[in-house]
Amino acid sequence: AVAAAAAAALLSGASVEAKSPAAPGEAGYWTELFSLSSSEGHLEPDFTPDATDYTLRVDNIDIKSLTLSFALNMAKYDPTEMPKISINGEGYDYSPVDTLTREVPLNESIGPVDKVYTIKVADPNGPTGWPIASENAHEYKIHIKQPPEFDEVIQAVQITANTEDGKVQIEPEPAFDPLKQAYNFKVPEGRTEVKLHMNCTKFATGMTFDGKDVEINSTQTLTLTTAVSKINVQCVYADATWTSVAQQKTYALTFERNIVIDQDTFSVALNISAEQGYCVMRPQLGEKGDEMGFVCRLAVGTPHYHALITDEQLGIVLEEDSTGTQHFLRAGLPAPITIPAKRFNYTLKILGSNLKLEYPVVTIRAGDCSTLSCPEGKLHRRGIMEIEAAQAYLCDAEVCSVEKDTGRCCKDAPPCTTMAMHNISCPAEHVIDMARLCEHEPCNVKDIDHCCVEGSVPAPAPEPQSGNSSDEHHKNWELRHHLHKLIHHKMEWYRSIGCGPTAEALCDRHFCFYDETCLSSPPRLGGLGCFAGGVAMHCRYCDFSVYEECPVWYDCTGPCHAWTDAHQHWCHKYYDVHCPYFLHHVDFWQNSTSSVAAVLHGGLTSMAIAAGIVVATLAVAAAAFMRIDFTGKAHRQHRLLAQLTQSEHRTMMMVSPSDAE
Repeated sequence: AVAAAAAAALLSGASVEAKSPAAPGEAGYWTELFSLSSSEGHLEPDFTPDATDYTLRVDNIDIKSLTLSFALNMAKYDPTEMPKISINGEGYDYSPVDTLTREVPLNESIGPVDKVYTIKVADPNGPTGWPIASENAHEYKIHIKQPPEFDEVIQAVQITANTEDGKVQIEPEPAFDPLKQAYNFKVPEGRTEVKLHMNCTKFATGMTFDGKDVEINSTQTLTLTTAVSKINVQCVYADATWTSVAQQKTYALTFERNIVIDQDTFSVALNISAEQGYCVMRPQLGEKGDEMGFVCRLAVGTPHYHALITDEQLGIVLEEDSTGTQHFLRAGLPAPITIPAKRFNYTLKILGSNLKLEYPVVTIRAGDCSTLSCPEGKLHRRGIMEIEAAQAYLCDAEVCSVEKDTGRCCKDAPPCTTMAMHNISCPAEHVIDMARLCEHEPCNVKDIDHCCVEGSVPAPAPEPQSGNSSDEHHKNWELRHHLHKLIHHKMEWYRSIGCGPTAEALCDRHFCFYDETCLSSPPRLGGLGCFAGGVAMHCRYCDFSVYEECPVWYDCTGPCHAWTDAHQHWCHKYYDVHCPYFLHHVDFWQNSTSSVAAVLHGGLTSMAIAAGIVVATLAVAAAAFMRIDFTGKAHRQHRLLAQLTQSEHRTMMMVSPSDAE
């Protein structure tokens, strides 16, 4: 194409110019190129014969060479008197009919290309004139640039570690390979300092240790304050000619030294931010049978994990079983980890210990209670999806099931008889169906049509007259009502949180009990048995498999004057009740019990017996379920209690968990 252009120029010149071209040595002899181009990159500025400086930038680092093509304006010459051409000072032999080219090698190394090529067109007669000879010539400079191979420029050439005295070389695992970016070093026992040396390529412009600039290819001293120390080292390339942002390659180095631990006192806990899910420790089937591990149920795809450990010198790694990818967890600090949508297996590894401590971890993207249809007689727990802690509403598996999740998501529908507690009554000539359950929690006016059936309320049996005033009657009723509400509210609270202080088979058909130490950090026994059946974090399994025996419990409804200190402490702690001081008075209890004994001894009818017992029973119930401070309202309650014990026989009111509900 260049030759054709030159020939066209020659023919055109022959037809237009009548005179012959200037000869060598004559004024006007032509020494400019007609064209200049490259097979790669872009020439800046665009070529013009009289411009002499150009830049040729080749951004593709895979290009190993390019071809410069140039041509003369053949109309300006006699074919036998062509100009002299030299490239980079060396003569360039050519024929007028040749295509003029020059091959230029580029990326001969991993570094950048930055070279200048010159093409000189000159009068073949050389310099002329007197007294100072001058040369008739044009010299074109082409500045060729190509960026470095960044991936290779920022690779380390070598990484070595030695003990502080230099006598022992610590080999990395795996063996060093510039393409591998993670290495472990087992530090000899008793050593707390390491000399670390890294060599970068000759084209690298800098080096960093944990984000701090250090002299390139220098040796650094590391002080190991924990059993596992991690450091990031980088080779850096920064040159504004080729990149606006510094390029760097990071090598993650882990130095591990053994710390002797006591397995009996060691514990570890794996947690998730409460609003994102929860983890619970429990036995799992492993290669050697049952082994302790964690089950984590998640409400989000990228939860923030944080681990707690009794010895913070140790390191913690969450490793993917299928890929070996490791996520380093710093004790107590949250770390976001993206979890697959399907059930996934990890291993929680404790690093830096003299013992091999590994715990299987199963992650489950669990369903939530809003997706479960409660069975007949049950209602969704009110407000459960509004609770901030996800553990309250996450189901056992990916899909909620009636068998496993009813206890967590649903609660017994309240009986229609509780309508009266909310000041709701049936319309005229209707009564509450005692066997029916409300369709709302708590019962409300929407349940009237469901709970009320046609019928009439039987007239109440007349109460024995005591001769006391109506005010005394009201006070007695008020005390009994207060006892009823106190019991109901406390037991309702335990039901709302899933378990109580008395062990029951509420957690996946196994016994569990309320244990506040499950909420400690770290939890007692490493959290073993906590979040029993997925009900709640504070519910702990007991009395089966590897779990501890169920704790002792006490009856808080009996005569409190006979309670032991342990009994009183337990009732005070879990039901917030204790015996007021005055109920321990010997005369009071002797008078009360002797009255009952007299009735029994006299062989009265069962109605009279019940009436006699009620005096002592109500006094005991009042003592057991009322915390009485001797100020303000407490004095009033004291008077009520005294009046109640002096009143005539009344029908006994027994309060049980089912009644309170």
